[in-house]
Amino acid sequence: MADRAGLHLDGGNAAIARTPAAGEAGRFNLALIGADKSGYAACYESALKLVRPGCLVPIDNALGDGDVADPAKQDAGIRAIRALNRKLPIRSRCGN
Repeated sequence: MADRAGLHLDGGNAAIARTPAAGEAGRFNLALIGADKSGYAACYESALKLVRPGCLVPIDNALGDGDVADPAKQDAGIRAIRALNRKLPIRSRCGN
């Protein structure tokens, strides 16, 4: 499947930011975000340019091991994850 699938692991948002410039915007079915937590929002915005409509953008540690729900947790990574979660469109298919 090497002719149909690619894996880019060279630096988080650096790879994502480079790809649309290479003419690959809208050509991916999946963009996994798993970079430094403070860069998640930028990675998410860039990933949306890469994937086709309706495709997946899974985000590693999007709930911060539950720390996002604990107001006592205020480190920079948890604050960044909370900010990103506020931006995400939440859709539920349960009961629809």
